[in-house]
Amino acid sequence: MNKNKGFTLLEVLIAAIILFTALALASEIFKSATLSTDIAVKNAKYFQITPSAITAIKFDLRSKVKNRDIPEADGELELFGIYYSWQANRETFNSPPTDELSDFSERNRFSIYNVDILAKSAGREREFSFKVATW
Repeated sequence: MNKNKGFTLLEVLIAAIILFTALALASEIFKSATLSTDIAVKNAKYFQITPSAITAIKFDLRSKVKNRDIPEADGELELFGIYYSWQANRETFNSPPTDELSDFSERNRFSIYNVDILAKSAGREREFSFKVATW
């Protein structure tokens, strides 16, 4: 009696189907992880650059309205591929507090501006706002 040792064609096909299914699942997991990483990198870049842009916008606004009665200001800025467009509107315009015993009153020179920003990068837009005190 001669006994054949080995796999049948059916066993080989079932093993191949299991192997290719596992490879397809692994490639989908890798693809989704890669896409998630790309999104995280773009968000990290935005959140790392935005504080510098806010500082530059504050400096630009303060230099535009310094010692002037300007109710609105605007500007544009580009940092590391992110384009920032901003519009500032004055909310408050006051003089310094006076002493109760003093008859001297100063002119209005302290302002609070509300700054609205539109940030554009790679076809994506984000809006945010903040307030700035100037004098």
